[in-house]
Amino acid sequence: MQDFTNSTLNGATSGSVSNGIYSVEETGAILHLKKSVKGEWRGPNPTGEGASEDGFILYAAGNAFDRKLDRRYSSPEVAKMAGIKPEQYAPCATHFAQNGDSRPAFSSGHTNGHPAILEAIIPPQSTPKAKEKASKPRDSRTMEDRGIKPETLETFGFKFNPALRQYRYPTFTATGEPGRERWKNLSADQLKYVWKKGDTRPNGEVFGLKQLLEINPYPVEVWVVGGEIDVLTCFEAGILAVATFGEMQGIETLIEALETVGVERLNVALDNDETGQNGAAKVFEVAKSRDIEPTLYALGGKDGHDINDVWNDSKGDAEIFKQALLLAKVEAKPKTEKAEEEPFEFSTDADLDSRLGAVEWVWPGYIPRGFVTGLVAEQDGGKSTVAQDFCRTLLIGGLWPDGTRCELKADHLFWIDTDGNLALFHQRLKAWKMPRGKFIFPPDSLQELTIDDAKSWAWIERVIEKFAPPLVVIDALSGSHRGKSNDEDSMKVIMKRLHSLAQKHKIAIVVIHHLNKAPFGVPPYPIHIDRLRGSGSIPQFCRSILALTAPDTFNPDARRLDVIKLNIAKKPPAVGYSLTDNGPAWGRAPEPPKEHRAADDAADFLSRALANGKRPAKEVRDEAVSEGLSDYALKQARKQLGVEAIKSQTPNGGWDWKIDQKKGFES
Repeated sequence: MQDFTNSTLNGATSGSVSNGIYSVEETGAILHLKKSVKGEWRGPNPTGEGASEDGFILYAAGNAFDRKLDRRYSSPEVAKMAGIKPEQYAPCATHFAQNGDSRPAFSSGHTNGHPAILEAIIPPQSTPKAKEKASKPRDSRTMEDRGIKPETLETFGFKFNPALRQYRYPTFTATGEPGRERWKNLSADQLKYVWKKGDTRPNGEVFGLKQLLEINPYPVEVWVVGGEIDVLTCFEAGILAVATFGEMQGIETLIEALETVGVERLNVALDNDETGQNGAAKVFEVAKSRDIEPTLYALGGKDGHDINDVWNDSKGDAEIFKQALLLAKVEAKPKTEKAEEEPFEFSTDADLDSRLGAVEWVWPGYIPRGFVTGLVAEQDGGKSTVAQDFCRTLLIGGLWPDGTRCELKADHLFWIDTDGNLALFHQRLKAWKMPRGKFIFPPDSLQELTIDDAKSWAWIERVIEKFAPPLVVIDALSGSHRGKSNDEDSMKVIMKRLHSLAQKHKIAIVVIHHLNKAPFGVPPYPIHIDRLRGSGSIPQFCRSILALTAPDTFNPDARRLDVIKLNIAKKPPAVGYSLTDNGPAWGRAPEPPKEHRAADDAADFLSRALANGKRPAKEVRDEAVSEGLSDYALKQARKQLGVEAIKSQTPNGGWDWKIDQKKGFES
C-alpha cells in the first residue's frame, strides 16, 4: 500500500493512501473513496463541487454525503453500509472525531486512519492477470436479481457490500479446512474475482461441499456445476451440488471426498464453452477412475443459458427446473481442444501377481494386513481387553495367543475410542506396565473422532501416513459415525471407507462390534454371523471376524476366541482364555458341555420320534414343545440328523418329516 506525503490544498490538510485499485483521500473536512479506472482516479471532486458516478464520499464534516441519493449519513452509518465491523470502525473513528467546526484531527498522522478505513472496506488486492478473459459479457445482476434468497446466501456465508457492488464469501477444501475468502465484483470495470494479498490457495479448494454434507452426510447423487452461482441455484431447487475452481488437484480431491461418502452417481453440468468442457473432461476422467458413474449435461451454446438462467426461466419451479436440466443430457464424452482417441487398455491375470501378491498378516491366520477385521462379542464380553492385549504383543513382542511368534514390532499404534472407554484403557496401560507414548490420540486426547466427519477423517489419514501403525483399533464401530448401524447405505459407506484405508496403507484395522443377544432357547455357542448387530455391510467388508464367547453358561470364566469368518485363508483353530488382572491368560479352547446342548436333546427326541418312518411335521413339533424343546434346537437337530420335509399325500395335505439315511449326519 502506497502512502502519499501530506500536502496542502486551499489551506486544508490533504493526503491519501492507495492499494492500486482503490484510494481513500482526505481533503479538508472530506474523506472520500476513489476507483482506478483505466489509469485514472475517479471519484467525487476533492473540493466538494460536483460528483462522479464512480466515487463515494465516506466522510464530510462528521457525516457522509451521497450526492446521487442526496442524503447524509453519519460516520457509523457509512461504516455499516460499507460492511465495516464495529471493531474495525472503532480505531478509525478516533481520527474522525470533531472539535466543534474544526477539521478532522489527523493532519499530522493521517496514515494511522486511512489504511485502517481502506483495509476495512477494500481488502488488499492480489494481482491476477491484467486482462480478464471472459467468454461472455459480465453479468452485473445481484444474487437477489438472479433468484437467490437471502437465507440461501446466509447459509453459504455470502455478504454484500452495496457501496462497492461486491460479494464476499468463504471457500473450503474437500476435507473441510477453510480456504481463501473470495471477493466477486459485479462492476465490469473491475477484476471479476479478487482476494486478500498473501492468501494462498489451499489444495483442493471447492465450493458447496461443506454445506452439502451438512444437509446429507451420505448423498448417492451429486451435481458438479460451473461456479458458486450455479451451486446456490441448485440449492434453491433442492439439488445437491458442488463446484471446483478448475485446477486438477481440486477436482481429484473433490471426487475422492465424494467417493468416501458413498456417492454413486455424478452429474456433470459445466458451462458449454471451451473452459467448461475442458473442466468437464477432467471431472469425467477422474470420476470414472473412482468407479463413480458420471453423466454429462450441456446447457446452451458458447453464449447460451447457464444453470441460473434455466432457474429463472423456470420461474422458481423446482420440478420444471429439474426437467430442463435432465433434457440437457448428452451421451458423448466431452471433447477438449486436444482431445484424441484414447488407446484401448487392458490387463491379464498375470498382472494380478504384481498387484495383489500374497496375503500378509499381523497375527498369522487371524488378523490380516490390508483388510478390516471384526472383533465381536456380547456386551461386557472382554472385546476391548482382548484388543489391547493384541497391541501389547505388537509393542513388546513375544507369542500370539495360538503360540506363534510375533514377527512384527510396532513403534506406534492408533487407538480410536468412540465408546467412552479411555479410562479403562488408561487403567490397563498402567496395570499391565505397557510401554508408554506409543498410542496416537488427537491433540485433545479425550476428543472423539468420527469417521464420517471430513475433518476427523483427514486427521486419521495424516496419522496413518506419518506413523504407519500396523494395527488400528476402533473401539467401537457403533460410536464411530453419525448414522445408524442398521442403515444399509450409511454403513456401506463407513465400511467401504475403512476397507479402502486398510488397502491403501497395508494396515490391519480391527473394529470392535457388539452381538445381538441370543434368542431364548438358543445356546451361546457357536456364534453365527447373523448375530452381528446392525447392517449386513458390516460383516460384508470384514475379511476376518473373531468372536469371543463363554460356551459353557455354568463356567463363564472359561472363554474362547473363534474365527467365524475368514475368506482369504483356511480358518485357524480356536484358542481359549480367561481374564486376569494382567490381561487375558491364553490356553486351550474350552468346549461346550455335551449335557447342556439343547440341539443334542432335540436330536435324541427326533431319533425316537421318527424311528419308524415319516410322521406329520405338526404332530412331531407339538410333541417337541411338550418336552420343552425350542424351535431353534429342533432346527439344529434336523440339520444334524438329515431330517427332510416331504409334501404329505393325505387329503388334509401338510408336510411330513423323515430321516434321510443317505444324507447322514451333517454339522
